Amino acid sequence: MLEKKQERASLRLFKVVFASLAAGVGTVLLGVFFALVVAGNAGIGFIFDNSAVLVLGSALLWFPFVRHRLKRPRPRAQTFMDDLFIQALGDMEIALHDLAGTVPPPQKVPFRDHFVYRYVEQTTQQAIVQKLARTITGLYAARVLLDHGLVQEQIVLHRVLDELQEDILFLSYSLIRKEVTDLHKRYLAAFYEEEYDNPENPVESTQKRPMIPRKKIRAYVAQVGGEGIDPSRTVHVTGSISKSYSGFVHAASPQVMDMYGGDPPHFHVRGMLRTQRMAEHADDLCNYFFRAICSFGIAAAAFGDQSLCDNFVRLRDKFAEAEGKDYGPPDQKET
Repeated sequence: MLEKKQERASLRLFKVVFASLAAGVGTVLLGVFFALVVAGNAGIGFIFDNSAVLVLGSALLWFPFVRHRLKRPRPRAQTFMDDLFIQALGDMEIALHDLAGTVPPPQKVPFRDHFVYRYVEQTTQQAIVQKLARTITGLYAARVLLDHGLVQEQIVLHRVLDELQEDILFLSYSLIRKEVTDLHKRYLAAFYEEEYDNPENPVESTQKRPMIPRKKIRAYVAQVGGEGIDPSRTVHVTGSISKSYSGFVHAASPQVMDMYGGDPPHFHVRGMLRTQRMAEHADDLCNYFFRAICSFGIAAAAFGDQSLCDNFVRLRDKFAEAEGKDYGPPDQKET
């Protein structure tokens, strides 16, 4: 391995030296040529007779620069929805700031020898705003990882985005239905709880954040928002997806081996660009953008902003049309 690295380093050095010499020789040839012309020792016949020298000098002079311009850059994953991705992210960011402006803003709270920002009212609306913020950053990060072929890490973020969407719907439906169940109360209490009850000495802290069972959140979302879909099947499907993605989060062997292949076979630790994996993960990212758009629309409805909700409904339809997919419930799809 060390010998190969040394060999590549030597080759790069040779290329640099060769390019520099080529530029130097080209400069000298052109300098001599034009010096003769300026001195009056060369007429038009001389120029034609030595045209080869002129061409050679020019080629040598410009070789390093042309080579640099024509050198093929490291390809990036091109998703056919790029423009719509950018529009969606922009619309989401504007919506986030609009919705954040409707709730009491974070306050400075003392923390050790400085302060931190906290939502002191700890409302459902404030929780939704925070989940929407992480949805946007999650989509940005997933897109960057895909662009560099780091699809294993992209899937880890998809698992995060799954839970963010479930949380947004879980909280938004409670506002839309004007109901606060015991499950919602326990969720919010756990969500707003500080990580340590003794921030001066985290190791000695005894506090442990209670975990609300994810299957209960999924069951509520499926029951309330799964119109036209069997709730039990929805819970089963979402649970299966989460289990599959868990293998990427914890680096289980079957999932890790997805990054092994090629000729000769090796681990693609610098990303999986130019492999068959790219298309499927680009398509998967489209699904998460679509779901995020729907989450923002439902959140807007929960805040009572029908105009903003309608904007995301239109964006949802535009996105689905551009992607050429029907995201409606099974019984509403054309046969």
